[in-house]
Amino acid sequence: MAGGPPGDAYASIRTRADPRFTRAGADLWHDLHIQAPDAALGVTAAVPALQGKARVRVPPGTQPGSVLRVEGRGLPRYGGHGRGSLNLTVIPDIPRQLSVRQRQLYEQLRAEDAGTRSTAGGSREPDAPRSGRRMAAGPDGRPAAGRGLLIFASVLLLVTGVVNLVGGIAAISSSQILITSAHSVTGGLRAWGWVMAILGAVQLLAAAGVWAGSQPARWLAVAAVGLTAVGQMFFIPAYPFWSLLIIVADAVALWGLCAHGSRGHPGAA
Repeated sequence: MAGGPPGDAYASIRTRADPRFTRAGADLWHDLHIQAPDAALGVTAAVPALQGKARVRVPPGTQPGSVLRVEGRGLPRYGGHGRGSLNLTVIPDIPRQLSVRQRQLYEQLRAEDAGTRSTAGGSREPDAPRSGRRMAAGPDGRPAAGRGLLIFASVLLLVTGVVNLVGGIAAISSSQILITSAHSVTGGLRAWGWVMAILGAVQLLAAAGVWAGSQPARWLAVAAVGLTAVGQMFFIPAYPFWSLLIIVADAVALWGLCAHGSRGHPGAA
């Protein structure tokens, strides 16, 4: 009305949905489709993000419905306090048609899997469902919890490997550091020195492989740590403090190696 007080102007804002994502507050959700062998063996995948692409590491043995979280790749939080997460629901794609060679490989895998899961009486025990497992990942896409355990275990492997290698070399050379208590060691000191030196070298190699994410190196480390702990038991009469300390470190490293892959918090996909 002419001459009346000024009114208010209203603007209606509509946001266009991105078909690649589902939004939940500042977090984004995306279905990550991978091949079944990649879920079993692990793979590094490129996934869409708001700005370009993000690379995420899918760990070996990932189950359908597992969630990988990439911090800081979601929407800006209200009030300017950082950004949300990009949550990836892992969906292994099962092939609908198989070639003759693929069918043979899958049948061979099924036969081997049935053998490993058979009980002494010949019956099969079904696997417990592990879907829906939630695994956090850092900005580089690596699962944070499991990767942290392996780094911790590899550091312990490195420390105990150096101690065993140095102690073994000292025993082989009849160093004065060890020769004073040689009579307390069960068996020959030089023989046990060779054993501990070899196990120490194996531990160092396994530590490097575990740090690099090698699955065979992880199981080699499990075997080396177990043998090292048994070997240190024979040195307890001569060096009770150091031997027990190394055995405890081996036990903690063994826990870190075996706990990786079973860590995760259940979450909805």
